[in-house]
Amino acid sequence: MHLGVKRRTAAAFVTGAVMTATLVQGSVGALAATGSITFIREQNIWIAAPDGSNARQLTSAGNYEFVSAAKGAGAPMLGFSQLTGAGTTYGVLSAAGGAQQTVATKA
Repeated sequence: MHLGVKRRTAAAFVTGAVMTATLVQGSVGALAATGSITFIREQNIWIAAPDGSNARQLTSAGNYEFVSAAKGAGAPMLGFSQLTGAGTTYGVLSAAGGAQQTVATKA
């Protein structure tokens, strides 16, 4: 399952929350046990329970424009785009947090 929303065009981002996908049930703590939402707030990626509670910031570098979620083996992965000095960077990040992995950069 893959569903994403661009920050610039989504009216719902005015409130700071857009549901992008229900993540895999299981081992990513209480959030993923019942599904999760991912969203952009203040140009960073956040994850929360479906009702918006327990929001947790996953990134702090800023300039994120897009986040999507995909069900996969192990911890669910989040795809993202981020504006950087080199252009737009595309990558993945575990819904459990940790270091992001750059997949490509487009100048």
